[in-house]
Amino acid sequence: MAKTEAFTDAIYDAIDEVAGVQDGKQWIVTRSGKLGIKSHLAEIENEFDASFQEFEVWLTELLSEKKPPASLEAITFSLYETADTISLYVAGSEEWDEEGDWALAKDYAPLSVEPYFPVYKPIYQLLEEHLPAGLFLGAATMIIFVKEFVSKHAELFPDGVILGAGFDGGDVYDFLELN
Repeated sequence: MAKTEAFTDAIYDAIDEVAGVQDGKQWIVTRSGKLGIKSHLAEIENEFDASFQEFEVWLTELLSEKKPPASLEAITFSLYETADTISLYVAGSEEWDEEGDWALAKDYAPLSVEPYFPVYKPIYQLLEEHLPAGLFLGAATMIIFVKEFVSKHAELFPDGVILGAGFDGGDVYDFLELN
């Protein structure tokens, strides 16, 4: 399998190269093959589209019911491990910095129950087997999901907000600024 830096580089490539779910699934499969990821890939591919649909319904309800305030500078989609899968929370900050420290602020924290999406079960298993591969697939999948969501529902976010994703306590990848 590739060196750790190759997995981090692949996350940045996902930011630059993938527009959304339609090209994202194939991009994930192709890039995973180049990185030597073979285990759990078929499961991830099988769960990708249905997980996005669940994500879209969930995030539409969340942002409609608990609208992010216009004062937010950035919103993060933070992944974290549970007992047997990966879940996420959404948080917003009224401050932003290039170092990613902004993601620690919780000026907007609309969740009481964090969601689960089926695509993250095999990614969790991979995370346990090969940490860099799991981090890449988890972050890249979230970035792809959010980019697709924004292409359909940008009006649910404050103007000028910066979107980031990553694992809680790890690197935050700022991937989109909404205008």
